[in-house]
Amino acid sequence: MKSVVELADELAARRARFVWPVLGACLVVYTGALTALSYGEFVTTKIVGNINIAYVIAVGIICATFLVALAYARWARRYFDPLAEELREALEREGSLEEPVGVGA
Repeated sequence: MKSVVELADELAARRARFVWPVLGACLVVYTGALTALSYGEFVTTKIVGNINIAYVIAVGIICATFLVALAYARWARRYFDPLAEELREALEREGSLEEPVGVGA
């Protein structure tokens, strides 16, 4: 059985393995989008009808944000939640996790 400290460290490490690469990818995408948007002639190029490259970039950024949120929720459910539950149970066994004052009163 792992100690509370080991469980907390493992939970933090799992979170970091997901968050840091995603953060790096997001920074690259956002920086790329801002760089592309700084070129007026390029982003005003029409693709279909009145839809231009700037519009596609903006919608792409919004979609990417939702995809990252969904991926994080799925990852957390699969990898973080079981470990967090194990950590909570370990804290309860040690008596470190008490009911907050005023709850249930």
